[in-house]
Amino acid sequence: MGKYQKQISEHYHPLIKEHGDSFRAVDWGSIKGQQTRFRILSEVSDLGNASILDVGCGIGHFVESLTTAGFAGDYKGIDLLPEMVEAARRRHPDRNFQVADISADDGNWRADYVFGSGLFTFGDQNLFETTVRAMFAACDRATAFN
Repeated sequence: MGKYQKQISEHYHPLIKEHGDSFRAVDWGSIKGQQTRFRILSEVSDLGNASILDVGCGIGHFVESLTTAGFAGDYKGIDLLPEMVEAARRRHPDRNFQVADISADDGNWRADYVFGSGLFTFGDQNLFETTVRAMFAACDRATAFN
């Protein structure tokens, strides 16, 4: 486990344990704030039938927001932490979630839109730039992150 992955694991593992499926498990301050960020990210385009890659998917809250807004496309969520992916799979067994690092991958990720919400809480400038480059390389239409 790399330094960054260890740092986020140490931060999020207790939150998942304490807060379960809640927005607090992924360290959002409020459900309203989380939903507002998701809505703004989704304004990048009409996502109805698009393919989406959700980098740092956490426990799957973004796909819930998308589905509520009428999303019917292909969704794939990836996260560095196995416990996040396990929780996302339990919550959404019909969706594709994988443990993966987009910046360390061989470039096989492809989607119309690549999103990242709350990815850059930890890490450094190099990690940020590497991740954003990988997100842009994986998207066919646009990428959006906060």
